[in-house]
Amino acid sequence: MIDLLQAPLQDSLLWDANNSLIKLKSYRNNTHYFRAVISINDLPFITQNWSKDAAGVAVQDLQKLYYNYFNPSFSPISSGAPSITHLDYLKKKVSIEIQECLIGTTTVEESITLPDYHICFTERSNDIEMQDNLILLSDVNEIKVFGASKIRIPFYCVQGDFTVEIANSQDDVLNSTINHTAIENGIYQLDIDLNNLNTQIPSSGDEVVVTISQGTSRITYTAILTNRSLYSTKTIYYRNSYGVYQIAYLFGQQKIENQLEKDTYINNNQSPITHYVDDMEITELSSGHGHLSLSKLMLDISRSLDVKLLIDNNWTTVHCSTDKTLTQVERQYVYQEVLTFERNSFGQFETGQYIPIPDILDLNYTIDENNILIIPLSDFTTAANGFVYDRIRINQPSVNARYGYNNSTSTVFTNDPLFNNNFIPEAYLVSEINEVIYFPQPNAVGSPLDSLLFQLGNGTIWSNPASLTVVVNDLNPGNQAPIIQISRTSRQVVLNQNGDATLDLNTVITDPDGDPVTILWEALNNAPITFSPNNAASTQVTLTGAAIDTTYQVKVTATDNNSNVSTLIVDIRTLNFIIYSRLETNIAESSGSVTVYDLIIGNLPQGESIEVVSEAATTFNTQAFRIDYLTAKERTASSYQRLVRTTHTNTTGAQEFTVKIAFDNISSSNDAKLFVRLDNPSIGFIEEFNEKEINPAKP
Repeated sequence: MIDLLQAPLQDSLLWDANNSLIKLKSYRNNTHYFRAVISINDLPFITQNWSKDAAGVAVQDLQKLYYNYFNPSFSPISSGAPSITHLDYLKKKVSIEIQECLIGTTTVEESITLPDYHICFTERSNDIEMQDNLILLSDVNEIKVFGASKIRIPFYCVQGDFTVEIANSQDDVLNSTINHTAIENGIYQLDIDLNNLNTQIPSSGDEVVVTISQGTSRITYTAILTNRSLYSTKTIYYRNSYGVYQIAYLFGQQKIENQLEKDTYINNNQSPITHYVDDMEITELSSGHGHLSLSKLMLDISRSLDVKLLIDNNWTTVHCSTDKTLTQVERQYVYQEVLTFERNSFGQFETGQYIPIPDILDLNYTIDENNILIIPLSDFTTAANGFVYDRIRINQPSVNARYGYNNSTSTVFTNDPLFNNNFIPEAYLVSEINEVIYFPQPNAVGSPLDSLLFQLGNGTIWSNPASLTVVVNDLNPGNQAPIIQISRTSRQVVLNQNGDATLDLNTVITDPDGDPVTILWEALNNAPITFSPNNAASTQVTLTGAAIDTTYQVKVTATDNNSNVSTLIVDIRTLNFIIYSRLETNIAESSGSVTVYDLIIGNLPQGESIEVVSEAATTFNTQAFRIDYLTAKERTASSYQRLVRTTHTNTTGAQEFTVKIAFDNISSSNDAKLFVRLDNPSIGFIEEFNEKEINPAKP
């Protein structure tokens, strides 16, 4: 028997690989071991053997595999109309089957399937909580750019429709509304070329306000326009902590240094055989646009694990660091913070002549599922592009295949997914091998399945890396089932005194193969529900004589003409009231840095209580507010708090009653926020949009 002691929850979304801990217990003795079969996005990923301790417990931290799940891809912002891209490579579903086998065999005695979970790419731990449909995946929501710039807005959204509106600070529309459908919960990026909006924008002195809306969730991103710099502009891209490449415009100077730093190697006869030089191209940039705060922009860029600079018309990865330079400003010398970008390469220095590192060509192959790829040495000679080589080195392990080489007597594997935790690249001497071989895992498919870096060498120098890309065709894709999309799978409805109500449900149903689709709506478990119509993507649901505080289920089925079926279930919860609230500024009682708000709560039954939860944003360093503010005498530092939960009861039975909130913004930054939430799990549903934003720092 296998007990699951710890694992991520079913369908949970992890933004931090540190949470990927699996803990299992077996009641068999130590003659058995665990084998974990791990799939990513329902495709085979890796199989591992896990050992148990004396108590039969196995603990495995999957964080070591985390970065192998992802392959962040770079693409610059193109000119033209605004575009939205689904970055599906930044969110992965992880599925794990645990098998218990007798040691020395692969015979499965017992197996269990762990809950599927999803994980998003992050390079640093963060505290994202999935409370909204939309989440901005950027450290800032306001930037400074010049009028002809391009901007990129990364965000997370749930499956369903959303809109993008682009306006200026006076709410003048700059571009027609963009309607888009998110095909799944995931990470998306919005690219905008400010030079190609429907309406011409001024070069400076205005703002471009981008609003992304989905249901009741909203993201606002503001680009403040300024004049173009007198200095030459360098465009760079840097990968943020969520794997998205963001754009910035920097100004400064560029210089190239060739530093001949000799490293001499001596033969047995004491004669030198080679020298190496460090060919370094340095770019120093001391100002620019991309954040409101220049120091914040420079910090984000310097912390990025991948920075790209346009060199010789190619986006090239460069090393970025911060430095201080002595600069003359108004007849005084001051230290100025700058970003330094370096591109290094190594070459050979013989007989006084500099020989650059050779560039080699990429290799690309396509094979069918469950086939073996054999790469003849002649292909590497073609890739060498004239470079004389005598050895081959593949620099990366593969979790999707074994690879190695054939010699005159046997097959030698230098990479195996089961044993690549301590992978060390091995050089294949051309004189000792016949060909390179690549064995995909059984039933593994992908476009590509692998893209590995390889180099060619001659005993003195290695070439620049090139890609060895393998596409494995799926031979049995089959006819696919229809796809059903709906904005929410859980709805609420208020019943009248007879238990009746109506509700509109709208779905989007498509077939990947373009086949005709038949649709059917039906109620589950004899629910008192009818549909009009019951054979269309959108229907009106009618509840008759339904019970209060009950969750009913309806199902929509889509069937194509090849008998492929998809279903979707929607939960409908019945209520007899919905609490609402609104937030109004109390100008009469506000003064100085303190703003007073009236939180008006309505439809709360007499005698029922509700919690008002107020939480200051993390930009607050001191206590910021209090609830139940009454008089100016209570404006003392000790009366203000950062997090408050207070309970309020409708004692009179009034339709509405008021809770006063005082907010002291004196110690906050300009983007400080205060959120007020209503919470009462005991009395049922509270309005869907139950989070109010207070922000006196902004008009």
